[in-house]
This record gives sequence, structure tokens and C-alpha cells, in this order.
Amino acid sequence: MHTLDRVLLGARIRKRREELLISKKHLAEMLDITPKFLDDVESGARGVSLNNLMLLSQILKVSTDFLLFGSEQIVSDQVFSHIIENCPAKKREALADILQKIIDSYVE
Repeated sequence: MHTLDRVLLGARIRKRREELLISKKHLAEMLDITPKFLDDVESGARGVSLNNLMLLSQILKVSTDFLLFGSEQIVSDQVFSHIIENCPAKKREALADILQKIIDSYVE
């Protein structure tokens, strides 16, 4: 059974935010919280609401499990969704062909 460690949660949020080059101020604005509150979250002094946990997961492109418990799976369906959403319509067919070739070539 997992237990929640707010210090580790905050450290994972900070590390991932920095990996994505998102400023503390900008992330706070996206979450509609103050930079001071975000600082408290990143230091482990405060927790986050479920709504902000879900938003953090989307913004930081990681699973909520990763944020909460540090599971190693960083790539989520959200990453693929983001790539597809940002792909120009004219290139989506080529993207689908490439993905299908990768899937077809993978041998379990």
C-alpha cells in the first residue's frame, strides 16, 4: 500500500516543472494559485487539491501516480494526445502510418 509523502510529491513537481522549463510563476498562473502556494507545495509544506493534481498531471505530462508515488512510468496517453493535437492535419495520415509501422514491427 502506498503512503503519500508531500515532500517527495513537491520534489517531483519541481523537478518535472524545471525539466519542461516552466517557471514557478507561470505554473502557478495555470493552476490559479499564488507562486507562494506553489512554493509551499514544492517544498512539501502544503498539499494540492484533486483538481490541481489532475491539472498538474496534464501540464507536466506525467501520470498522477508518478506525481503521488514516483512510479517510473512518465509517458502517458496525454503525451501522445498532445503530439496528435499539435500535428498539422495534413501530416496526421503520415503520423498514423509511421505509428502503425512501429506497432507492426514490435515483436513481444
